[in-house]
Amino acid sequence: MSFLYILLLGMLSLFFLSYLLSDRDILSPSTMMTIMFSISSLFAILNIRNWHIDYNVNAGLITLSGVFIFMLSEVLIKNLIIRSQKRVVSKQIDSEPAIMGYPINHWKLYLLIITNTFIVIWYFLKIRSLVGSGDISAMFQEYRRMGVNQLEGRDVESVGGMIIHFLKIVEGSGYVASYLLLNNIISHYKNKLTNSLLLVLIILSVLPSTFGAGRTQILKLLSAMLIEYYVLWHQKNGWFKNLSWKVIRVGLTGLLLGIPGFYYSLSLLGRSTSRTLFDYVSDYIASAIVLFSKYVESPVPVKVWGEESLFSLLKIFNYLGISEKSTSYNLEFRPLGIGLSNIYTFFRRPLHDFGLLGMYIFVALIAILFAYIYYGKIKYRTKSLKTTRWTLVYGYLYYWIVLSPIDQYSSAYVSAGTIIILFVIIFLYSFLSGEGMRMRLRWK
Repeated sequence: MSFLYILLLGMLSLFFLSYLLSDRDILSPSTMMTIMFSISSLFAILNIRNWHIDYNVNAGLITLSGVFIFMLSEVLIKNLIIRSQKRVVSKQIDSEPAIMGYPINHWKLYLLIITNTFIVIWYFLKIRSLVGSGDISAMFQEYRRMGVNQLEGRDVESVGGMIIHFLKIVEGSGYVASYLLLNNIISHYKNKLTNSLLLVLIILSVLPSTFGAGRTQILKLLSAMLIEYYVLWHQKNGWFKNLSWKVIRVGLTGLLLGIPGFYYSLSLLGRSTSRTLFDYVSDYIASAIVLFSKYVESPVPVKVWGEESLFSLLKIFNYLGISEKSTSYNLEFRPLGIGLSNIYTFFRRPLHDFGLLGMYIFVALIAILFAYIYYGKIKYRTKSLKTTRWTLVYGYLYYWIVLSPIDQYSSAYVSAGTIIILFVIIFLYSFLSGEGMRMRLRWK
């Protein structure tokens, strides 16, 4: 019997344990991680014959212990925070205030839509001047190829300059608009023009990523909307009411609709595949589980400390002349069934960079970060300017957990770019909502 069955059974056990330890919080960081790993493990099992999988026992044990360390770290921080905030929690059991809609000045929405439209068009023209005119789908596909080559350290020309910084306004607008729209839906705020303009901002925010024939930005935004809706619902209805079954129903519906949508969106992005829907989706959902096993059996040598986990940080260190430049953002391809893949779960990058003990420490630090934000700044708190800011930050980072069975996203999130985009998000929220225009760097 393949150890993959043990992996799935272990993940389901960790799911129930994390669910109970988080006070039946279906979207707590560790519970979400175990859900996603369980789904990936199930898809890997369904492909045992197709991919001729001989799953490594050590890889399974490292994966299970890594998730356990994440869960344990989160629970420890949760208990410390909740114990220190016991009075605050007890007072809020029956005192959840009503959530009000956002009566946004329409001139602000129009101004942001016009600005973002100009930036998107500017970005499109930059890509066309670099790649050449012609079929739009082929142009986006070629630009995607150039971006991959650049991440691999090849000397290729790419779109740069001020436009890259302006794109953060477009991206940040999507996160803020989605939060405001969800708030208006939950509060039954029925200004159709306001909500329609917010929807336009959301659509504009994902266009730049589609120019590179990618869907990452869409998935990041959807994961943010999921946790933001969850937080807003509890802020309206009370933190001690359970939303788990509704989340499960929505999640299953999302899988049934999202998986085909993910597959058929290829043609809209100028990409194609000869694989069936099941095979293609399995590559994305389950190949990392299998490839991590292959990595454990046959690791690659370390060239630079932190080269895979801290890719973006090493770019800064290299610019300052205190470290070598990493070229390991995209990992090596390995055979899988009839194709190739290069994704290795949440644990490959830190295991490669820091060894097993270092991986555990790295994983624990990420868990501490999420627990600190979620339990220390959001959960059991009423809606306010401070909790809203932290919810926006948490929503932006939440994809880190959602993507955990596929990749370790520290390579992207541990960066100066993340700090900048978070400041952009906070500023745009204050601009549109009118709250907290006099910002403070220290939030209590």
